[in-house]
Amino acid sequence: MKPLQTMSAAAAPVLASAASTQLAIDWEDYVGAPRYRVRYSKYSSLKKSTYKRVYASEIVLSKLKASTKYYVRVQAIRDDAKGTPLSGYSAKKAFKTAKKTKYTAPSKFQAKASARGADAIVANWGFDAAGRRYELQYATNPGFAGAGSIVTRGPSGVVQGLAANTTYYLRARSISVWGAVLSGWSAVATATTRTPDDPRARPLQVASFNVRNGTIASDTGNKSWAVRRHVVAAQLRDNHIDVAGLQEAEYTSVVGADGAWKHQFQDLLDLLGKSWRITCATSADPYCNDPATYSVGTRLIYNSETVTLRQAGFYALSLRSGDVRRFMVWGIFTQKSTGRDFFFANAHLDNSKSDAGFNQRITQSHQIVNEIAARNPRNLPVILTGDMNSQKWRSPYNAPYRVYSQAGYVDPIGNPDKSKVAVNATTEFRLHTEFDSWHSSSTKPTARPWINGINVDYIWVSRAVTTLDYETVVNVNDATMKYDGPPASDHHMLRAAVLIPG
Repeated sequence: MKPLQTMSAAAAPVLASAASTQLAIDWEDYVGAPRYRVRYSKYSSLKKSTYKRVYASEIVLSKLKASTKYYVRVQAIRDDAKGTPLSGYSAKKAFKTAKKTKYTAPSKFQAKASARGADAIVANWGFDAAGRRYELQYATNPGFAGAGSIVTRGPSGVVQGLAANTTYYLRARSISVWGAVLSGWSAVATATTRTPDDPRARPLQVASFNVRNGTIASDTGNKSWAVRRHVVAAQLRDNHIDVAGLQEAEYTSVVGADGAWKHQFQDLLDLLGKSWRITCATSADPYCNDPATYSVGTRLIYNSETVTLRQAGFYALSLRSGDVRRFMVWGIFTQKSTGRDFFFANAHLDNSKSDAGFNQRITQSHQIVNEIAARNPRNLPVILTGDMNSQKWRSPYNAPYRVYSQAGYVDPIGNPDKSKVAVNATTEFRLHTEFDSWHSSSTKPTARPWINGINVDYIWVSRAVTTLDYETVVNVNDATMKYDGPPASDHHMLRAAVLIPG
């Protein structure tokens, strides 16, 4: 008698997205399988199952009940009438449909010509909730005949490639991740493309990023620097960052991606590529080993293909007893595409929630403002980034925010004390600003029911700087609101596209 042979199981399904009546399911290919059988049921025992056959390793299950858990298994099969099994069934996974939501037409819809070019219009409308998608439609006539459209992942959109000096009609509506219409159209707004006031300005991509100390022994698995460094580098590279203010990019050595011991910041630079530099480096000391350049993990890095470093330095902030040393680092750069100079500062402030910590942040913020003024006698446009360890619900108030605002710096997203709406926001376009700038979860970021989340990280600009885009960089699945892959850090990178004035 021949022994029974068992087939290997198919890969377990994963949720790609969920709606009130649909689940999009995905799974890894089973080698050599031409088709798959998908079995699903509302019952954990899989009684009263429904079966579907598909050729691709994905399926959208439709006509489901809202707010209901479904149990799903997958099996590889032959492409024959019986669906002869090629594998065992996968592990059973449970996925829940979304609750039924009543969608209303977007409110407060407005549009205007964009400063990014003579062919661009930007539109904004009222914030509803995180994870929403919209169709933004535009046409040269009020009937929207021959209209074009784009899909946005929030209450903001930029349409480019338009005809110059032309009036456009625009409107928006909510859609699902599959493009199904969920709401009626917003009110119609009009805007006319025009040549920007500063047509020679070009976008400069800047970032603030607390990359988390890579030497923490308890950070294992997806929290380890060995995993996270690739995500950090990808976010900087994929967003075409020109200059980034980093926090916790440590001087302490780690085992680099190439297996050699090196500073954490050097490991990141090596992953970014040969064009990337750090402001503390010199020809005599390319790896910033000189104690005179020591600024703990507060660093400025830049892409030498897009900007030129003219001058750099750092300033030791006042120190509260028991705290680590705190610094502001700065650099004067030239944007190669325009030849325009700008001043960039980056800092990491005291993190204590005590009264002493609050008072220390006031002192440190004033020191930063004064040091920028002292190092910037030409009054160049300023970009100030950092982890200020203070947010809008911090009692008695967000001290650094108040100090920087009083000094004339602008928060492009308008996120002052206890605000639930944007206050005097200046950014043309925003993405994912409803997410907090930091988190304590390895699976799911925190999204707020307001247009701006709770931020301890910031990008400030001087008043003459135009902010085109502002993004909290969150690699999140709109259906599950969970991370797609491991998060880069316990903070999210903040990205802004700005125009440096001439």
